Amino acid sequence: MGSKDVRVKDDGQDAGLKRRLAAARFEARLALFAEQALPLLILPLSLLSLFLSAAWFGLYAVLPDWLRWAAVFALTFAFLASLLPFRTLRWPSLAEADHRLETQNRLPHQAISAQDDAPVTDTPFARALWERHRARLQAVIGELEAGGPRPDVSRFDPSGLRVVPALVFTIALGFSFSGAAGRISDAFRNHSAGSETAGLRIDVWVSPPSYTGKPSITLAEGTKSPPVPQFSEVSVRLSGGTETAPVLFIPATGGAAIALKPQAPAKGEAVALEAQSYRLKLETDGALSVGDRNYPLTLIPDEAPKIAFDGKPRRTVNGALEIKFKASDDYGLKSARADIVPLDQPPQALPLFPLPDYPLDLPKGQGRELKGMSSRNLTEHPLAGKRVRISLLAEDGAGQTARSAPIDMVLPARSFGNPLAAAVAEERQIFSLDVRDLQKAIDYNDAITLRGDEAIPKPTHYLLIKSARARMALAANEADLKDTAAYLWEIAIGIDGGDVSVAEKKVRDAQKSLADALKRNAPDKEIQALMDELRKAMKEYMAALAKRMQGMKPNMQAEAKNVIRQQDLERMLDQLENMARSGNKDAAQEMLNQMQRLMNNLQAGNPQQRPPSPADEKARKLADQLG
Repeated sequence: MGSKDVRVKDDGQDAGLKRRLAAARFEARLALFAEQALPLLILPLSLLSLFLSAAWFGLYAVLPDWLRWAAVFALTFAFLASLLPFRTLRWPSLAEADHRLETQNRLPHQAISAQDDAPVTDTPFARALWERHRARLQAVIGELEAGGPRPDVSRFDPSGLRVVPALVFTIALGFSFSGAAGRISDAFRNHSAGSETAGLRIDVWVSPPSYTGKPSITLAEGTKSPPVPQFSEVSVRLSGGTETAPVLFIPATGGAAIALKPQAPAKGEAVALEAQSYRLKLETDGALSVGDRNYPLTLIPDEAPKIAFDGKPRRTVNGALEIKFKASDDYGLKSARADIVPLDQPPQALPLFPLPDYPLDLPKGQGRELKGMSSRNLTEHPLAGKRVRISLLAEDGAGQTARSAPIDMVLPARSFGNPLAAAVAEERQIFSLDVRDLQKAIDYNDAITLRGDEAIPKPTHYLLIKSARARMALAANEADLKDTAAYLWEIAIGIDGGDVSVAEKKVRDAQKSLADALKRNAPDKEIQALMDELRKAMKEYMAALAKRMQGMKPNMQAEAKNVIRQQDLERMLDQLENMARSGNKDAAQEMLNQMQRLMNNLQAGNPQQRPPSPADEKARKLADQLG
């Protein structure tokens, strides 16, 4: 029988077998080809691993140029020579694949190769006999497995030296991720003459601003770093070697390169370089150049903040100014405040006090978009009761600012129940808004006391107002005028509110001191002392409120709104103290802000705010005439 003679016609069963044989033969030929190629790859891969290992260990960076080029040439020549045996590779024949399958699957009588054979003579008897023989062999063939490659590597490397390059390559690969690792490009770069970074260890990293909350990023030469926030600080540290290298920042806009200066100059030349550090605040895209190495830098622009009123400002129960606002920033706001300027004050006026300070309470943990509310009692400021223009100002961590659209309104003032107290407060307001009107304030004082027996029922109040007049007349400087203004305000408060107003002022002062201490992270001992002071002031305030409530009529007590109990305030103070002690200063600050807003909306009633008597009406008319 011969393979080139008449072949038996395939039936349906032979077609299915033929597809299985074709797939198995391809796998067998692939395994046979791999058995030829794998032993030949040992030497080229070993040489390549040695070349890469030397680069990652930094050997090319420290070798002299002539020795480095010799090593690179030797490794390159050896690598090319190791590829010559690949010329003998050939694709296995079909007979070899059949023999592999028959051997792997233990098939008798050449069951696979016989499928392609044909009888020598084409007679009916020979054909029938051959078909019977093929059918019997086809029944023997089942699932075929080609098996994996079985290269005889030990025949090419009987001593097992192939393990050495593999071990060195594994160690070098791990070392390549460190900052001291060399680069593959060092093999083709001149170091002794042309390179300025020979022997230098260069560490470059970018530190985003703290307000962004982003981690620092280490840069690799020639690799495009991920975008970093604008105003980040890039740092360069040079160490080792005998010479330094210029550090330049090249803006992407094409402007002039910026030369960075070291923070600490080197102490000597031609000796081991002292560690030098360079820093630069990044404001535009560009590339950092350290000698002959480049580090591209891409920035994420820092957007300016936005702020606006969330409704109109309103007056609280006790005369405080309450402002609701909404703001946004890509990394969160650093601070915000309300800018309050007078509308009716002449430009040449000389105010005694600066404009009101109104910081906005920024809520914590609201991300980029936030809404907040602040309440400040500005009734003591001379501008209270005057028309003002209010704008909101916001500042982010980068120093960028935003201003809202302004709102004009009358700044809330204290509602004096006693007309005499209101007149004294107005007297103080006259020269506080413009010290040039001091004589006008003195004349106003004279008018108030002109008929003291009718307008001032209590002689004590009369004497206090006259003493304030003497202080105004004798004031020699700005400090004397400020003391006089404070004195007049105390007189007005004493006439109108008595102990409650004084106690309320003590509470506000204690709250402000505690808020300042929380913002600057004061030590626990100082915060505890301020907490004790706030508790004491709050007790005095609540005692004064209780005393006032006793003097009210029952129906007036029933009309009092926003009543708060002593135990409620004590519970808030306990929570505030626990938060401050546990280090949760942000939550303590928020609790303090809530307490301030609560007090600004607290209405305990004022005995003097009763239906006016005929004497009160007469005094009010007199005060109006004096005004």
